[in-house]
Amino acid sequence: MPRVSNPNIKAKRNQIKELEKEIKKLQKISKNKLTRASREIKALVRQIKALSKKSGMTPKEVASLVSSGVGTKTTRKAKVVKKTRKKVPPKYKDPKNKSNLWTGRGRKPKWVENHLKRGGKLETLLIKK
Repeated sequence: MPRVSNPNIKAKRNQIKELEKEIKKLQKISKNKLTRASREIKALVRQIKALSKKSGMTPKEVASLVSSGVGTKTTRKAKVVKKTRKKVPPKYKDPKNKSNLWTGRGRKPKWVENHLKRGGKLETLLIKK
């Protein structure tokens, strides 16, 4: 069977080859970065071990100090200035119990809900001035 030559197939093959080259290039770069980072980490570990020997501490003690954040500078959070709110006078009162008051803000108290369920109107609970 003769081979069919299609320009689209050739273009796709070229794209695949270019992508494979790019993948290899990126893999090499990431491998180099990993080896460099691991070398730096190993050097830091050696320094920590040397310092712990010098100070008479075990590496575990040094690790616990590092993880607890001892010696790190902490920053304070800015104080939030809270505005003092003016107390809102009550707008509604319970006719059965004069100590039950409601400003009309937020969730309705049970006594208001019960009044409305019984067919009462909210206007009847208004405090007259």
